Amino acid sequence: MAEFERLPDNDRKASMKTLEGMCTCPLCPTYTECARTKSELLYCFEGKSPSCITKPVKCICPTCPVEVDYAIKNMFYCIEGSEADKRKRRAERQKQKMMQNA
Repeated sequence: MAEFERLPDNDRKASMKTLEGMCTCPLCPTYTECARTKSELLYCFEGKSPSCITKPVKCICPTCPVEVDYAIKNMFYCIEGSEADKRKRRAERQKQKMMQNA
């Protein structure tokens, strides 16, 4: 993920197009018709759905080739946010916990 974020904009955009072709979001039971209409994909990179997906049904993220190729390991990105967002929140929680224990 960190390597991906360091790519120049043009390379990142080209990579995102490739990843869109691998994305399994449209096959997920949580994916909605609204998300399909708005062509929402790659929640693991782009973050949660702005308004189309609001409740979890079932998550297939662990079976997605994008998740496997980029060694990301969370679930329900469409509702909870991107891998980067989740890692940032986790780091902040750990930092707060360490400060409380100090």
